[in-house]
Formats: sequence, structure tokens, C-alpha cells
Amino acid sequence: MSQTLSIVKPNAATQGFTGSTTPISVSVQSPALFQILEFAVRAAQDSKVIGALVGQRSEDGSLYEVRDAYLVGHKDEGDEVTIEEAQHRAQLALHKRSHPKDTLLGWFSTSPKIDSFTTVIHEFMTKSSDGAIVNPAIHLTLEHDLQEGQTLKEVPTINTYIGTSIGASSAAAANLKIVYKGASYLFTPVANKITHGVSERAILNIASKQVFEEKQSVDILGGTGVDLASLSEHLSKMDTLIQSTIEYIESIEKGEVQANEEFGKFLLANLKNNVDSVNLEDLEKTFNSHIQDVLMIEYLTSSIKTQLDLSSKLATLV
Repeated sequence: MSQTLSIVKPNAATQGFTGSTTPISVSVQSPALFQILEFAVRAAQDSKVIGALVGQRSEDGSLYEVRDAYLVGHKDEGDEVTIEEAQHRAQLALHKRSHPKDTLLGWFSTSPKIDSFTTVIHEFMTKSSDGAIVNPAIHLTLEHDLQEGQTLKEVPTINTYIGTSIGASSAAAANLKIVYKGASYLFTPVANKITHGVSERAILNIASKQVFEEKQSVDILGGTGVDLASLSEHLSKMDTLIQSTIEYIESIEKGEVQANEEFGKFLLANLKNNVDSVNLEDLEKTFNSHIQDVLMIEYLTSSIKTQLDLSSKLATLV
């Protein structure tokens, strides 16, 4: 008998892989992160919360963008775990009605441990309603010091994993006439980052101000007032950042601090134009021209809207 061991490479298509060797990364949007944190705060100290992660996946499979999350009910009874599948499918269908491009990306847990229950839940989240294997699911764990009724003391640690199925699948087990006892998964850590849009940044800036102030409320202006205030604040921050950068460069030239090559490469890559070569008069003319263009666009938009409203009212009279 031959002593050779033959290992067949798994079919990438059946496992949900694209065959790309591009490193996988996970991008978690701030609304989804806040949802997960809220679930963790509301849960009891000794209970574990699990839920689904929904969002979009890039065509090459290198980026998972988590846009939302929702709870999935479950019960731990000894060595068994029961998942409320009907509730999970209903919430997923409801989410896809308002976000048709989103898909199920994986699941999250408020426990940082990876145990036998993790494999069972991951297998459930990896398969669709008809039992077919979808794209490789991600697993997000949240490590925190939250207790019921208390506030967050430290920044929670977020870890993300990609689950890779190992061993024989159910179909392969049937062909080999062996007993299938469920899939086994290898959880590989992948990089993750928290992203937020312009609206989330504005809300966070307003909320963060109250942390360092005694008053419990803040007045939010509407219209042009808040735009000018935001512009003034951003220009002030930019001026402070430029000034601190200049001071840092001067301290390097004087030999007071050691130079950072990565920081120098970053400045060289982003500062493509020489600031001294910019004519202030031309810059002022360009800026004023841009403002006039914006005002003209707003005027034309308002005029078109008024004409459309007038046309619709005249159409009802005819």
C-alpha cells in the first residue's frame, strides 16, 4: 500500500472565496459600532449578547464594510445553544427591504472568547436560509469593562476574525460515508478600523464638547449660522495644526528632537506645491469666484424649484 498522503486544494467557489490573495480588512461604520455598544450596555454583566453584522463586501473580497447590526436571540443551556432562526431571518429580510444592496457579513459577540459555541454560531451565520454556503463570514468580538447601569470607563477593544472552514463538508462526508458532526473553523485575525461620515463627525464634535463643560445641553443652530461656525472652527483647528507642525520642524532643525522619517515622507507626499509660490491675490480671486459660483447655483436651484411648484399648481387648475 502506498504511504503517500494526497491533499486536494478546496474549491474556492464552493467555499465562497474569490481566490484573491489580497489581505482582508474590516471597516466598521460608527452607527454599527454604537449599536453594538448599546447592546452591550443593556445586557447583564454575566450574559453574552450575539447579533448579525450587515453591510457590503467588495468585489475582490478584500474589504468588509459593516454598516449596521441587530440582535439575534439565543439561549445557552449546558452544552447546547439555541438560536432564534425565525427572528434572525425576519430582521434580515426587513433590513434588506430598506437597504437592498446590504448582505449578511457575519456576526458579533460581546464576549472576547472563542470556544466551541463560537464554531456552532459561526456555522449558522455562514449559511443562508436554503443551507448554501455564502461568502466567508466575519466574527467581531467586543472586549469591554461595561457593567449594567454604568458608563464606559475605557475604550473597548474590537477584534475581527475571518472564519475558514476546515475538514470535510457535509457533502464530502456523505460521499465518503462518514458521520458528519458539524463543520470546524479556523479563526484568523484580520485588521479592522472604525469609519465615520461627515454627519457622524459633526455629531461627535458636538457631543464631545459637553464632556469638558458643566452644562448638560447644547444649542444647535440651523441654516447658515451652523455652517459658518463649523467653517470657523475647522479653520482654527487647521491653523493650530499648521503652527504645531512648523514648531515641530523647527525643533528638528535645531536638534532638539529626533526626526521621524515616516512623518517627513507623509509631508512630502501631501505637500506637493510650494506654499511660497502661491500668489495671495490670485488665491483671493479664486476663492471669491468660487463663492459667487456657489451662490449662483443656490439661486438657480431656488428659481427652478419655484417654477416647478408654480407649474404643478397651474396644472391642477387646468
